[in-house]
Amino acid sequence: LTLRHLPMHLDQKNRILLAEDNEFNQELVIDLLSEAGFSVTAANNGQEALQLLAQHAPDFFHVILMDLEMPVMDGYQATSTIRQQSIYHAIPIIALTAHEEPATKEACLASGMQDYLIKPFDPDELHACLQKWLNHTQREIAKKPNAATSGSYPQFQHIDTSMGLRST
Repeated sequence: LTLRHLPMHLDQKNRILLAEDNEFNQELVIDLLSEAGFSVTAANNGQEALQLLAQHAPDFFHVILMDLEMPVMDGYQATSTIRQQSIYHAIPIIALTAHEEPATKEACLASGMQDYLIKPFDPDELHACLQKWLNHTQREIAKKPNAATSGSYPQFQHIDTSMGLRST
């Protein structure tokens, strides 16, 4: 199994937190994503996922893949806790579950997850979902003013200062 459509030029800036208690599933997802250029950090349950988030900068992980049924803290509880902290509101959380019922999907979305993949998932389906949310996150980051563009700079009649700063 490979993510054959994923561009191989992706660098380690695409960091994924995987919360999954099943070792086989962890290995499978880590192998698929590592081969495609992602950096994957695994947590065995929701509590470990929260600890890993706290150990890094709020924008360190770009996507969280969250199993729903885990010991210690399940995916719903972990997601609700993550969403209570505004510094993590921009991180997409994608549910990984074997449950196909519409009620499960609704519960995932209600808890603060953005998407939902049914296990076993097709590698191309995982790819499409990750690309969708990585692109969404990058667009959100691009909308935010940064230090280089948010200061007050002289305004010129025929020169767009902010555009010039963004392109340098």
